[in-house]
Amino acid sequence: MYKRAAVLAVALVIVARPASAQWTLGLVAGGTSASTSSDGLGRSPISPVTGFTGGLSLTVPLTRNVSFAPEILYAMKGTTDKLSTAGTDVIPQETGTSKIGYIEVPILVRISFGSGSLRPFVTAGPEVAFRMSCSFAISGTDPFFNGTSKCSQDTYVVESGVKSTDMGALVGLGLSSGRVSVSVRYDLSLTNSSSDIYGAYSKNRAIMAVVGITP
Repeated sequence: MYKRAAVLAVALVIVARPASAQWTLGLVAGGTSASTSSDGLGRSPISPVTGFTGGLSLTVPLTRNVSFAPEILYAMKGTTDKLSTAGTDVIPQETGTSKIGYIEVPILVRISFGSGSLRPFVTAGPEVAFRMSCSFAISGTDPFFNGTSKCSQDTYVVESGVKSTDMGALVGLGLSSGRVSVSVRYDLSLTNSSSDIYGAYSKNRAIMAVVGITP
């Protein structure tokens, strides 16, 4: 899995570097507030999971205001759920928190506006994510059920079934000034990212606040 992500990163640099383009590498870092959407048959998301996101960005100007801007990032996602099945509580007053670490490769286009020192911009594009880590923790009033396990392991209530890859889309708004930018993004899975033993499925969704710096 790590080799696949590394190969993708190298391929992005090679493919995205036309001979005449002045491309730049940069750093991106910030935080995520992640949750899941559900079909309602299984867990009911009750609060987001916060975490870190960060990695490398590549900017290739296409015109004065339009750039090709792929990235390779680590991002923490997950959710806190009330444990239930088919609308009936299995373990009253128990909650489950999943934390999933992904290597994400968003293939973005960035469009900037204005000509001053402070320029707003929008960014959007598809992305592919590779699961790097995953844990599931149950907490509540009954110590019999409490504990943490890897998502690949069954628990009494839930087999999380988190998929190894996820396809999604990312859109964002931001401001740039010189070599520094700040932006807020919305990240949404377009395919089912997980399922459980009761047939419920869910899709990742996250709000990200990031700062970008180019040397």
